[in-house]
Amino acid sequence: MAFDQEEFNVCIAQGDTWVLELQLFEADGTTPINITGRVARVQVRETPAAVAVLLDLTDGSGLTVTPLDGKIAINASTTPITILGDFVWACELGGAEVEEIANGQFKVLQDIVR
Repeated sequence: MAFDQEEFNVCIAQGDTWVLELQLFEADGTTPINITGRVARVQVRETPAAVAVLLDLTDGSGLTVTPLDGKIAINASTTPITILGDFVWACELGGAEVEEIANGQFKVLQDIVR
């Protein structure tokens, strides 16, 4: 199944909680896509071609997947990225096919309140 890839830009302060919920729908826009058997993964890297992964989230480790509702909830309770700057992130669904369903810029700012 091919998904329309969506772009979501994220801007957080260093060490903040990152919360984002993605939900996939059929073409009618109201019927959730059943993603049972698919494996969700989110990664943050310095660039799309970078080998090093700054943040790697999977189901039960920063992600909560509700397959029948087509939902992927990102809840990185404390973002462990310690360097400031502009990065990229993406979410993919694995299984028989691997498809990137969302991506965007990921900016980490200096934490002001400590």
